[in-house]
Amino acid sequence: MKKTVQVGLVGMHIGHKSETSPQWIWATFEQIDNLDVDRVAHPNLRPSFFDPDCPLCTVNVQPQLDPKTRLYPRIPVQASRTISIPSDKVALNREAQAVLAKLGSVWQYYELVDTQWPTDPSSKPSAWNSGLSQAVSNKPGGQPTPVFLTNITMETYFQSSNQPACNQEENVPNNVNCPSDYASLPPGSAITAYTPNPPIWTTPLNNGSPAKPGITTQIMATESCMGCHFSAGVITPQTGSKKTGGQLSADFSWLLSTKAQYAP
Repeated sequence: MKKTVQVGLVGMHIGHKSETSPQWIWATFEQIDNLDVDRVAHPNLRPSFFDPDCPLCTVNVQPQLDPKTRLYPRIPVQASRTISIPSDKVALNREAQAVLAKLGSVWQYYELVDTQWPTDPSSKPSAWNSGLSQAVSNKPGGQPTPVFLTNITMETYFQSSNQPACNQEENVPNNVNCPSDYASLPPGSAITAYTPNPPIWTTPLNNGSPAKPGITTQIMATESCMGCHFSAGVITPQTGSKKTGGQLSADFSWLLSTKAQYAP
């Protein structure tokens, strides 16, 4: 049974590739009322993805499946932004919104979260064990800026914060057990082939010496457009299976992967 409903656009990405930016240029936008509203100017308006009356509600946590009903509870997910919109983008948004308001455009109600692009397009992707910070900040190559960029509507659960570096490194071997947090590692655990130096990432140097790769070193990390799409690989159908061409083979696009089908 078909049903017509009214929906709203709460977030979107705009990506394009150029000769000087082979890793693509990624811009992400959101509706301005997603997380906050002007309660003075609009007392009856509430944010779409954040309940200001629930300061203790957990944020960016996926709904848990009820083991009895096998259904997800109809409880809205409380969203929050891990990395704030930069001040220069805030100023730019105000200028653009003022122009759009004069034109009566609906786009006045949207804001640019940020734009990510490669600062050194010739820079090759850094290996997972090449050392911090490159193993994380340059895993897609191109030396992206900013290092992290997410949209709270589409990448709500990519917005982790403090975590072991291996969660954000690419092609970590299967025999490397990446813990969910540093505190969960038992003393002297065989999980770590070495002691991460420093155990908590606060500076790129430790006592004047380059830091070790740091599989379990705690870092602050979310995700990024380039970091995510870098993993996209062309998948070709085979009899009873499918094979991937590996990272970058899909040219930062997941479409060539998701359209592949198993051969009969």
